[in-house]
Amino acid sequence: YKRQVLVTYGDIVFERKIIQQMLEITDGIRLAVNLNWKECYQNRTMHPLSEAENVLIENGRILQIRKNISKALKNQQIGEFLGIMMLSSDQIKILLERYSYLKKNHMGAFHNSSSLSNAYITDMLQEIINCGINVNPVFTEGKWCEIDTPEDLRNAEKSLRTYTGPAKNEGEKI
Repeated sequence: YKRQVLVTYGDIVFERKIIQQMLEITDGIRLAVNLNWKECYQNRTMHPLSEAENVLIENGRILQIRKNISKALKNQQIGEFLGIMMLSSDQIKILLERYSYLKKNHMGAFHNSSSLSNAYITDMLQEIINCGINVNPVFTEGKWCEIDTPEDLRNAEKSLRTYTGPAKNEGEKI
């Protein structure tokens, strides 16, 4: 049995169901992905669609991860990375070894960032993909919200108030 590590962005809220879906897949580094992501931007006037952290998927694998992916071939899909990923302890070791190597040897721009020190986790995930490590989508179903603006907070509060899913305690919504 290998240990699994769950990593999430700090500005998201989500249903427990999404974590359960993440645990059902065991292959590769797993990223929670929403294929109906454009719907989530309908009430987000302060957060444009172009800010979405997209993934380009082909044959069940993520080929690309970055903001504003807008073109895909017929056999490819575009989804949004929710900011939730699951890794084994072995995969974390690979990630850290690659980062350590890059820190000593890399100069200049790094994927979609101006430098390694200014990079996002999505840049590091793209690096891992480019090195041939499997990064797989977990197509999630369930409510989730990213909270980047006051408008996002209001939308999340409204969404959570209307949520009536399984709760153990009266106060537990998600």
